[in-house]
Amino acid sequence: MSKDVVANHFDQYAAKWHDRLEQYSFRSRRDVVRAMVQDHRFGVVVDVGCGTGDYAPLFNPAESNYHGIDISEKMVVECRKLYPDYEFSVGDGDKSGLSDNFADLVLSIGVLEYYDEPEAHFTEISRITKKGGTAIIAVPNGDNIAREREQRFIDFMAPVRRLKKSLIPSKKPKKAEGYVKDERIKHKRYTESQMASLGNGYGLEITEARFVNLLLIPHILDRFVRLNPFISERFPSNLMKGVARKYSSILICRYEKR
Repeated sequence: MSKDVVANHFDQYAAKWHDRLEQYSFRSRRDVVRAMVQDHRFGVVVDVGCGTGDYAPLFNPAESNYHGIDISEKMVVECRKLYPDYEFSVGDGDKSGLSDNFADLVLSIGVLEYYDEPEAHFTEISRITKKGGTAIIAVPNGDNIAREREQRFIDFMAPVRRLKKSLIPSKKPKKAEGYVKDERIKHKRYTESQMASLGNGYGLEITEARFVNLLLIPHILDRFVRLNPFISERFPSNLMKGVARKYSSILICRYEKR
């Protein structure tokens, strides 16, 4: 998809994007990144696709020179309102304009999924990361079977929904308010093995992989009982990685640049 489509997509969401931290999936993703960086000191941090800058507070301005860049001008405006002590600018995930070997740490959280082909983004991340430096990339988990399970459940329940519609007259649908998501926006998923292979091609070796947002209960049921966040927070994913791999929606990979 074109960069203009992506930029416009995030321009439309910018004013309320920060509110997504109230959702468990967004909050837990940031918590895992925090755990990956909290015991390390990074002199220069680049947050590619920083959104509303919500990862900036993970870094003390007195210790780290944080640079947040985003393709959306309106996102950057929100960043500067929310986190005035940090540096933000409009930038491109595969043409950042930063010098080679610029950063001790590069973050790419929920960015790679918008690329039709991942190579340009990996090239840029590798280029601006110092040798021995760290890159953390978060993507939709390609090994997640929860989506397919969800669709099977929806198909199974289809006769019940049709019966309900025939017996209970439906109300007139409400008109959509605000921004309606562009149908051209797609979210490409990646498996851990794909992320390892991609990283190796650009001198980046995975040192840690975490699966986030466990979805053991189908969403169509969990929206009533809200148990998935409770289970996800307490699930020993380090001991049962196979289950986490199959039922988590997010994959976070930490790389070291060789």
